[in-house]
Amino acid sequence: MAHTFWRLTLKKVAANLGFRMTKQSFAKGAAKTIPVVGAVISGGLTFATFPPMAKRLQKHLAGLALAKPCGVPNTTDTGITPA
Repeated sequence: MAHTFWRLTLKKVAANLGFRMTKQSFAKGAAKTIPVVGAVISGGLTFATFPPMAKRLQKHLAGLALAKPCGVPNTTDTGITPA
């Protein structure tokens, strides 16, 4: 009777410890994997959205008055000849 009692008790304790260890190892693995997955998703979104927005900004800035200054002399028309 005592042998069965201890055996069942040890079996339950081992099962509980095994479950906890599995849970802990899963938590450690997930803690390392989640930032990597987040970085891949963030990098993919940036890669997909940056070029179109850069082209929009380039078109917008090209249309501004500062992009086409008038009356500014060209640096090659200064009359200075290279030595």
